[in-house]
Formats: sequence, structure tokens, C-alpha cells
Amino acid sequence: MRWVLPPTMGIDHQLRLQIDDLAGIVPELRKDAGDAEPETFPMGLPSNDMFMRLDDNRIILKIPLVYLNNSDGAGALAVTNLNTREILTGTIDRLPDSGAWDLSKDSLLPFQTCLAASREVDDPDDDTPGGFYTDNNELVHASICLGDQALLFAIDYKSYSLTSDGATLIYLDTDHNPDTGSSVTNLAGDTTIGAEYVLCSYWDYNDLKQMTHLYRTVPPESVITFHQSATPTLANRLFLTLPLESISLPAGPVDILVRTASWGGGNGILLPNDDLPDSGVMIVATMPGDFAGDLDADGDVDGADLVTFIQGFGGTGFNASDLEDFLTAFGRNDGSS
Repeated sequence: MRWVLPPTMGIDHQLRLQIDDLAGIVPELRKDAGDAEPETFPMGLPSNDMFMRLDDNRIILKIPLVYLNNSDGAGALAVTNLNTREILTGTIDRLPDSGAWDLSKDSLLPFQTCLAASREVDDPDDDTPGGFYTDNNELVHASICLGDQALLFAIDYKSYSLTSDGATLIYLDTDHNPDTGSSVTNLAGDTTIGAEYVLCSYWDYNDLKQMTHLYRTVPPESVITFHQSATPTLANRLFLTLPLESISLPAGPVDILVRTASWGGGNGILLPNDDLPDSGVMIVATMPGDFAGDLDADGDVDGADLVTFIQGFGGTGFNASDLEDFLTAFGRNDGSS
């Protein structure tokens, strides 16, 4: 399946105008500080010569480029308006509706396109253990594919709202070895993977934005925060873009398990709710040609790939085209077409 995803961007600076009955009109500049909390600077005199103000139904802004680290004016821009009083009803607007404006070319950033076959996986209705079919917990479908130097995710939920009740976890096993990385067993108990990386995305109610962290679980352990690699939509779908460079440019396909979880006990522990797929994993290409029949991602195309196809047909996204790839490439062992 060939589909496109909105482009995403990493936020370096955020210009915020907050209108509050008690605090009044508060303009501020927030600068990304990596894994730490963003640095916040008030805008206007006597602190500096920046300003951002409300003029009737218009917001007027002036910011010298020196406050943007001497930017040359290039970059990407997006504007969001959020009514915090009605956040649960989805009162949010964005310009452009998806993606961002390329300031260097005065045009919209191009959308990402799948460069290899996508993995399409459906999840049974209302199969969240314990019957807690609440917002952001019940998975419906996932589409995952290789884009331009990135993995592209489109995850559908039965209901997705801007609440901090839970998170979406994406486990990535880049070497297909359950003994390396963080050991993760699915809720069905029939599949264990060793996740070298874990992508965690959730709505930060305090900061009013989607937060996405990438955790590296093998030495040297690290955390990368993507301030805008996730884009929630009002159609119960979450878009994610994961640069391949951030997962050490894997040499072949990766095993992926998607899970929803809820915060438990207020101690930062995430309790699992729903898995996708329910059994097994999704094998996703990281370079064009990865899926030319090598369905078990072991570097060759042999009888084991046919067994993988039979076991995973439908459940892990394999379809008739994968069988055609297998029949065409049977006997190949060098990873080439």
C-alpha cells in the first residue's frame, strides 16, 4: 500500500501567547533544551525587544533573529490555537492543517511517502484486557512503512483524545534477538522480543503538546525527546515519524510491537492495555528491497519464509503480494533483488 504522511518537525523554538482570566495576556519564548525542560523567556520590555500581542482578532509578533540563535530565517513554521477550557472536546485548530510551512521556499513541506511495502495490521474490536475501552487504550489498526530516511507510523485508536491518561509504546527489536535489549513479552504470552529502542508518545496536559521520547535500552543508554515528531489528529489517529539515524541506522528490517498503556499509581509505571499485533510482531523494512521475499528477515529467502507467511498471513500484515515476492525471490541469500 502506498500512502503519505504529514511531514513532522523538531521544535527548536516555541512562541506562546497565553490568554488567561487571572494571569492576563502572557507572551513567552521557549527554547528547546534537549532532554531537559525547555528554557522559558518573557517577551517584551524591560526584558528584551521581542513582542507578541493581541490586536482585536489578530496576533502581532516581532522577534529579532538573534533570539533564534542567529537563524538565517530558514526553517519550518506551524501555528496552533488551543482552547484549554474545551480540550477534551477537541477544540484545537492548526495552520497548516498538517505538517509545516517551509520558510526557505515559502511553500508547504512535502509529505512523506512509503518507499517500501507497508505493514497493515488490524486489531480485534474491544480486546483490551479487563474491558477498559477508554480513550487512547483500544488499538484498531496500524500502518507502518519506510519513508525518506525514517519509519512512518499511522496508528488508529477506537477513541483518541488529548488527555494524559496513558501512552503509546512502540518496541523496536533491531537485531531480531530476544536476548539483547529490554525483554518484552506480549499480553498473549506467546512472543518475546528484545527491544533495543522504545518509542513512547503521550499527550502532556501540563505543557499542552504531544511528547515523544525514544529510549535506547542497550549501552550507552540514552533518551531522545522529539517535541513534534508526533501529531495527534481529531480522527483518532496518531502520526509518528522516527528518523532511522536515531535507531543507529539498522542494516535490515526491524521487529515492532505496538502497545497502549496507562499510568499506574502515580509513580511513572505504565500498565499495558492492548497490543498490536496480538500475536507475533510486525517486520518492517528499513531500506527498499528488504521485503523482497525475506519474510523472516534472516538474510535469505527459503522455506522458513513460507512458514513465516503461513503463520502470519493477515495477523502481521502479510498479504498476497508478499507471497508473490517470496515466489519470485526464492533461493536468494544475498539480500539483493
